[in-house]
Amino acid sequence: MFFTNIDAVKASDNAGVRFRPPRPDRSIPTTDEEKQEIVRALIEAIYDTSDTAEVGTTEAFQHRWVKRHHYHPSGVEKVAWKLLDKTIKLHRFGWMAPVYDETVMVDVMKTSLLKGDKYWTVIGMPALLLSRSKMNKESNKKKKARLEYARGKEK
Repeated sequence: MFFTNIDAVKASDNAGVRFRPPRPDRSIPTTDEEKQEIVRALIEAIYDTSDTAEVGTTEAFQHRWVKRHHYHPSGVEKVAWKLLDKTIKLHRFGWMAPVYDETVMVDVMKTSLLKGDKYWTVIGMPALLLSRSKMNKESNKKKKARLEYARGKEK
């Protein structure tokens, strides 16, 4: 075994900074007004469906993002505030979140930001999220075509 108890694991997780931020960084917001402006922009970005990888005509997509019935607006705002807070901490203190699979982080990718997870992945690995999103879009197109074909054969 590598660790004698959970305290040893926690100490190992907190062993150091994985990324050191540049100093000083005057682009980090410091006032509530500056932070609110960024949060508003994040909320707008979360709701922006103009360049989504999903097909905008599905019932689930319409319910969640166009009609905005699935996520309460206060929940979306909370996500935006938490993203900003974690991003500010990243740029002030560096990356200190433990990462066990340095190459893929598959388990992290299985969660959803609006469920309260995946913040560090969004902040630290946006290119990977974009790549996965594009792959999912293509897979969903193929799945839709197969389902339509199967439904046609059932008739």
